[in-house]
Amino acid sequence: MKEIHYKHLKFNPFNLIGDEGILVTAGNEKTGCYSMERTWGQFGCFGHFWDPTSVIYLRDSYNIKKFVDEEPFFTLCILDASYRNLIGKLGAYQKGVDNEKMAQAGLTPVYADNSVYFAEAKLVIICKKIYASELPESGFINKESYIGHDFYTMYIGKIEKVLVRDDEYKSDTIPTTEVEDDIVKIFPKPNDKLRSLIQTIPITRLVLFQYKRLQGMTEEWKSWAWEMMEKGFQTPGIIQLAGEDMNLNQFEFASLIESILKELELEVTTDEIYYQYVLYMAHQVLDGVISAEEGFKILTQLAIDTDYHDAFMEFYYLQDSADLLHDHCPDCYGDGNMREDNIEEWMHLYFEKVIKFNE
Repeated sequence: MKEIHYKHLKFNPFNLIGDEGILVTAGNEKTGCYSMERTWGQFGCFGHFWDPTSVIYLRDSYNIKKFVDEEPFFTLCILDASYRNLIGKLGAYQKGVDNEKMAQAGLTPVYADNSVYFAEAKLVIICKKIYASELPESGFINKESYIGHDFYTMYIGKIEKVLVRDDEYKSDTIPTTEVEDDIVKIFPKPNDKLRSLIQTIPITRLVLFQYKRLQGMTEEWKSWAWEMMEKGFQTPGIIQLAGEDMNLNQFEFASLIESILKELELEVTTDEIYYQYVLYMAHQVLDGVISAEEGFKILTQLAIDTDYHDAFMEFYYLQDSADLLHDHCPDCYGDGNMREDNIEEWMHLYFEKVIKFNE
C-alpha cells in the first residue's frame, strides 16, 4: 500500500458509510484486536487547526469498544465489494470479531503505525483519538432520531495517515508539484575572485558567513585553511589559521581573518556573503544534510536576525505561506502550487531552482 494525503481521497461519504460499510478496528500485536462493521459516522474538520477527522459511534455492549477505549488509535478499513457479505457478517456480531474469526474470514491483520488494519483493504484511514463522549438521551432534540436506551459513545479521531492500494489511486490523479520560475530570485553576481574561490573551495560560502555573523573560530575555518593550503594558497595567515587552537580569542581571530583577506586581495560585501550563504544552504538541502523545510526555517530566521535583509526575504514570505498551509488554510498561497500535501517537495524544488538560476 502507499500513503496519500487525505485531501486526495475520492469517495462519497454517504455511500461509503451508509451503503458500503466500514470496518472499525483497534488493538495491538500483544493482546490482539477486534473489528466491527459500522454504518454510523462522519468525516470533516474539527478543532482550532481544522484537523481532518472521522467520527465513529460505539455502544457499551460492543467488545470492540474496550479496545477503542484502551488504544490511542483506531482504523477504518474499506474492502472490495467482494467482501460485502463478509462485512455484513462482521456487523452482525454485536460483540465484535476477534483474531480467530478474522483469520477464518480471510482477513490478515497488519500491526503498524501504532494501529492495526487489514492487508486486504483497498483504503485504510488511521485515526488518533482526540475526543470521546457519551451521547445522553437528554441531548436528542428530535426523540425519533434514536430508538432505544442503549446509547452510544462518540469518538472523534484525527486522521493521521491514509493508505491506499496501488491500483486505487493512480499517480496521474494526484496533482503534480511545480515552482514557477518567476518567483525564484535572481541573485547579484559575486565578484570574480570570490566566485573563483568558491568554485575551488565551496565551504568558503559558510566560513565567510560565520565571520560576518561574528561566530569566531570554528572547525569549518580550520578545514577551510587546510583545503586552501592543499590547493596552493599557502599565505602566512592561512598557515597560521590552520595551526591555531579552537580557543582563539575573538578579536585575534577577526584580526587574523582580515589579514588573510588582504593576502588574498579578496574584498567581499555583506550582500555577497548573504546571497552566497543561501546557495550554501540550498546545497545542504540537495545533498540531504537537512530537509528543505529545515532550510527554509533557517533562512526565514536569518531574515529576522539580519533586520530583513533582501537575500532572505523571499524565504520569509514563502515560509509564512507554508505556515498557513500547515494550519489548513487552503487558499493562502496565490498560485496554488504549494499545497498542504506537498510543502517539503515544493521547497526542495525551489532550492533546486535557486541553484539552477544562480550558479
